[in-house]
Amino acid sequence: MRAPCLAAPQGYKELYSRKWAFTQELAVSIDAGLQKMFEAKADVNKMKAELAVKNQELAVAAKEAEALLKQVGPKGMRAACCFIIVKWPAEQVLCGGCARTQPGARRPVPRAGACPGT
Repeated sequence: MRAPCLAAPQGYKELYSRKWAFTQELAVSIDAGLQKMFEAKADVNKMKAELAVKNQELAVAAKEAEALLKQVGPKGMRAACCFIIVKWPAEQVLCGGCARTQPGARRPVPRAGACPGT
């Protein structure tokens, strides 16, 4: 039989070993989580840079579209609204203002006042 004073240090040593192993596992998990967070931060910064480039491209395209619309003028925009011809599956004339289609028709027949092109 062991003496009580000699068994206590052995028990504490085993408890300390288990707690130390658990602490080491937690440290590994925390390190892995931090690594993923740093990678995500880098990815977000990369996407921010890509978004800034896309926003610049979009601004240029918007300016070009605005200039084109000024060239076309209001009458050209109304005409473009009502005479979009789709060749497939069947020829149709689409009216953007009233959203009606006329299969095989050459001109749309919009509701009165519904289409700005009429």
